[in-house]
Amino acid sequence: MRRLVVFVALGLAAAACGGSTTSSTASAIGDVSDVHIFAASVDAASGSGDVAQVVADLHNASDAKDALVSVSCSCGGTATLFEPGAGSPATSIALPPQKVVLFGPRGARIELSDLAQPLAVGSTVTLTFSFETATPTSATAAVQAPGRPSPAT
Repeated sequence: MRRLVVFVALGLAAAACGGSTTSSTASAIGDVSDVHIFAASVDAASGSGDVAQVVADLHNASDAKDALVSVSCSCGGTATLFEPGAGSPATSIALPPQKVVLFGPRGARIELSDLAQPLAVGSTVTLTFSFETATPTSATAAVQAPGRPSPAT
């Protein structure tokens, strides 16, 4: 009887570890392949011709290095990558193995420009992140007023 109880307990524990993760809100985790996107949001442009800034934390859960090579937005326009503190665009942003890379005011930047129309605060957009080796992944991001604290800060 004791072996049966232990066997059932181990079976339940193993089943609990096999779940999957999905993303449907700005504060959820985008989980595809080895790169996970946490708390994605977009700071709306403050005026005509300004750029909107993506705020997110990207976790490379792989044991190998990777790099973010591009981002696209359902809002159209152009997404430009910048290394932390850099004024010139970058072709990619390194994602070290088993590390989180911060995007936004605290780290690297993703700027959205040439938008067909201004982003409405309170709306959502879909961001698709493409990597050197990992499968592309998408996240739903809430559009918020510039300067407002993000879920990722």
